[in-house]
Amino acid sequence: MRCDKAAGRWFILKEGSRLTTVNELVEKKIAGDWYDIKEASDSLLKLETVFALADEDLDAILGEIRLAVDDGIVEYKRKVAIRAFDFAESQKFDSRGFEEIGTHIAALRRAVYAILVQRLIAIGTVPARKPRADVRIDGSMIGKDVKEIVADVQARIGKNPELRKSAAVKNILMQVSIYGKELANLKELAPNIPKEKLASFQENFKKSFESITRKVQDNYAELLNEADLGAKRESATTIFARFDLKALGPLYLSQAKELAEVHSVYAYAEKERYKTREILAGISSEREPTLGLLARELREYERLSVGHAKEVAREFGWEVSYHLGKQRTQLPDDEPLV
Repeated sequence: MRCDKAAGRWFILKEGSRLTTVNELVEKKIAGDWYDIKEASDSLLKLETVFALADEDLDAILGEIRLAVDDGIVEYKRKVAIRAFDFAESQKFDSRGFEEIGTHIAALRRAVYAILVQRLIAIGTVPARKPRADVRIDGSMIGKDVKEIVADVQARIGKNPELRKSAAVKNILMQVSIYGKELANLKELAPNIPKEKLASFQENFKKSFESITRKVQDNYAELLNEADLGAKRESATTIFARFDLKALGPLYLSQAKELAEVHSVYAYAEKERYKTREILAGISSEREPTLGLLARELREYERLSVGHAKEVAREFGWEVSYHLGKQRTQLPDDEPLV
């Protein structure tokens, strides 16, 4: 019996047994998966292509970050990791509940993606939101489309739930709901419209969408103006203006690598369903190193901010949420916003 230095962290190898081959296959999957991720890690567009997350995945990340009210982005990542490691522990002596592995695979994949987006923001590849000029804004000045506005409103509500009571926010939600219904009607009716009436049909919907967009922009402008003084004070103290986070890039990459490895092992176990107990049992040894990287992130924030580590972690979560919200391919209805 021997323990391979690279692969043996997953489970003990028996000389001449099929376990040796299995272990090698696991390591190949880990290496191959990480190679693809690492190659894409410096470009948001490439990451979007490699991970190909659906709107439901993005919503899941946004929802979990929104609930991470204590340690923000760190709390979100820690919860995903702990749940994954707890699952591995549960499989040591009883394989019942193995079918839940798919849930952890999806959660781990989403977390790796969120970490890599966080890294791109930290190193400046994805620009953090910048302070706005101190001017009165009206709807005609809003260059953002409805999807971008919704993403920003989501981030603002996550940061300040009291905004749900704002008349401007309520009006935006109502228009988004109307937008969704109009879009559904368009998709349902368009295939059955005679060719000679199609141009007129499309023009009517175009006018309707333009009207909704204007109303959303007008209310968004009102929201910005209502919060102008507070936003100005906040932007002056944003973590991305106050602290140089570029040095934390390697830490985020290490976190992503650790969780990506666990994801690869889980994915292999789910697909092959051979010696899964042995494979998953070895995951437990990665628990402390992985959680240690997350604890180190909070320590780094404390070092930078002195007494405000949790605030930094929460603000980073809001920033990641903003950029993930912009990636949705469909407008959400009003439910996720509240």
